[in-house]
Amino acid sequence: MNDPYTRKLQVMLNSARYLLAICVNILVLVLILYGVSRVCICGYHFCYAVFGTVTVDQGKGQEKIFQVETNRSMYEVADKLQKNRG
Repeated sequence: MNDPYTRKLQVMLNSARYLLAICVNILVLVLILYGVSRVCICGYHFCYAVFGTVTVDQGKGQEKIFQVETNRSMYEVADKLQKNRG
């Protein structure tokens, strides 16, 4: 079992195993970083939608009066305006 060919094969297999482990570790790290970046982006967009200031320019068009309940969100108000557009 002390054959030089067997020893070289053993060294080559150990090197391949080491390189494969490094590649897998890098892949896992990239996936974790991608996941963290996606969570941060989604969190930013959510917080911007919740806490961002809402500004509206005076536009052309018709003036319509309608009542908005205090428990309605901006999305529901915009949806109601869109439906009553005509």
